[in-house]
Amino acid sequence: MINVLAFVVVLCAFVATWHFFYESIISPNKITVLRTELLLLEAELSLLDINKLNANDKDVYHLLSHGVENLVNHF
Repeated sequence: MINVLAFVVVLCAFVATWHFFYESIISPNKITVLRTELLLLEAELSLLDINKLNANDKDVYHLLSHGVENLVNHF
């Protein structure tokens, strides 16, 4: 029983260490990369000439534009 408890404690310590490492180092880097890609997509969308689009394409453009803006603000 002591061996099982020791294993659980060591496992919890390992998971806590991994969680700290992931949240402090890996996750911010991934978020930075995603934010950069979203900003590039937002810039590409802003270059489109909306006046040349038909009604359906304008609706899609606005959905994409607002979706990307919301994601950028979320990150």
